[in-house]
Amino acid sequence: MNFGGLVGTGKGSGMALMFFFACIIGLVISLSGCLIKDVRNIEEDIPDYELVVNSNI
Repeated sequence: MNFGGLVGTGKGSGMALMFFFACIIGLVISLSGCLIKDVRNIEEDIPDYELVVNSNI
């Protein structure tokens, strides 16, 4: 496969290609969270933290 048209062929093109694939993988992982119901509805499933103050001190 030739990625020269995408990231170039000069100095640093290998690093650019690695960065490109890392971004694509991160995007796929992030968007796949929308497909999992437990992740999608986390705000409704887990209640917010409530601070309980003990007045007996």
